[in-house]
Amino acid sequence: MSVSNTLIVRGQQMGPDHLIPLDVTGEADIQAQVDQVRAALADEGALDGGVQWAHDRKVLLVRLVGPLDGSSPAVEHAKAIALSVEQGLAVEFQSVRYSRVELEALSERLLPTQAEWAPGGIPRASGGCDLAQNRVVLLVPNDAGDTAAWAECVEAMQDDRVLLLFSTPDPRGDWIDQGPPHQP
Repeated sequence: MSVSNTLIVRGQQMGPDHLIPLDVTGEADIQAQVDQVRAALADEGALDGGVQWAHDRKVLLVRLVGPLDGSSPAVEHAKAIALSVEQGLAVEFQSVRYSRVELEALSERLLPTQAEWAPGGIPRASGGCDLAQNRVVLLVPNDAGDTAAWAECVEAMQDDRVLLLFSTPDPRGDWIDQGPPHQP
């Protein structure tokens, strides 16, 4: 007697060599839709402020550069593109000042070149593009006594796209946030 195992996933028969993707969060379908919206907005680079799934609110956040009041045909076009791709998700549009592409480029320029502009030429900042804050975040440990020098360096950039945060190293290896961000 021969035994044959048949696996059926979402109404489709799967062979023995078929891999089933692991969905740890239970939101793989939602993430696929988020990725589709993100891809659809890729051609709208100057308007795309980033796309993010707000798990706690079950809302797709679509950030666009420009007014959301209907006065910008380009923004309205980008909104229509996002809405044409999503499949039943609740969508919230947010107006932001800077595009995702612009912030990513700034982050990619600042972080690797810290030896040229950081206090004493010592690269200590981590961070990157933070779409929720619509800024490039520089996270600097405040354990070396150089917080004022870092603040001066960031202020000298005269770039409000850069947000400086200080953190205190915890002996357990974690970081403790130390108050409000420093912004020029």
